[in-house]
Amino acid sequence: MSKFAKWKGKALSLAGRATLIKLVITGSFVHSFMIYKWPSSLLRLVNRKLINFLWTGSCEETKLILVAWDRYCKPYSQSGLGLKDLGLLNDSLLKKLTWKFMTSQSLAF
Repeated sequence: MSKFAKWKGKALSLAGRATLIKLVITGSFVHSFMIYKWPSSLLRLVNRKLINFLWTGSCEETKLILVAWDRYCKPYSQSGLGLKDLGLLNDSLLKKLTWKFMTSQSLAF
C-alpha cells in the first residue's frame, strides 16, 4: 500500500483511477495470488483501500460510498466498472494452479 500511496490519484479522473486499479494494481497482486491463499481480512483491507483510491485519489482518505463493491466488479455491459474482486481472483488463480498440478504429466510446467 505504501507503493500505491505515492501515486498522484487526485490528478486523475475517476475513469483514470479505475483503469489504474484494473490494470496496474490488480496486476501487481496476480503473482502472489497464484501462489498464496490470502486471508479474507487482508483482502477486505485491500479492497477498502482500492475503493478509497477510486473515489478520493488517496488510499488513506475515506469518503462515504453508497455503492457496494460487487457493483464495481460487474462488467461495463452490466453498468459496472469491470474491476476484479480480489478474493475471487485469488481463488481462481489457486484453482488454476491446482488444475495444472493434477493434469500435468511432469513436474515442470
